[in-house]
Amino acid sequence: MKRLQLLKILVTIAFVLLMVGLIFGLPFILILAIAPDQVPFTFSGRWSPVLMLSFLYVVYGIITYGVYQFKTTLELFQKNVFFDDRVIKSLNHTGLSFITASLLSIVVPFIYTMLVLGELEVTAGFSSGSPLFTLGLGLFFIVLAEVFGNAKRLKEENDLTV
Repeated sequence: MKRLQLLKILVTIAFVLLMVGLIFGLPFILILAIAPDQVPFTFSGRWSPVLMLSFLYVVYGIITYGVYQFKTTLELFQKNVFFDDRVIKSLNHTGLSFITASLLSIVVPFIYTMLVLGELEVTAGFSSGSPLFTLGLGLFFIVLAEVFGNAKRLKEENDLTV
């Protein structure tokens, strides 16, 4: 149980830090859109800064929701609630949010470079911050939700046979 408690503390810290980013991110994007001269630094790249930050903000919000759902799952685990619909639903939502964020991180920049810039740019890689890692993490949570669903079904069948 100490490992579970440590994991919950780490996930709670990550969630709080993500929420701080969400709280301060939106006003920053609005200031950049309304008064770009007030921002003390410049952005480099081919994307419009407001468009780029808005897109990153949406992806960041989806990831924050996934971390929140995982935090909810860990809270249920601490209460010794394992094979429950709430756990399965929370794990499924965690996985779906990570998959959605990773697909957005892959598809939207690709479409932007194809349609707006008229170029084809393909990059591949695998690191802890890459969309492929997030996609794999999302698929892991989906599979975990299925495993818990099957375990719940087997437990219910076992409880019926006395």
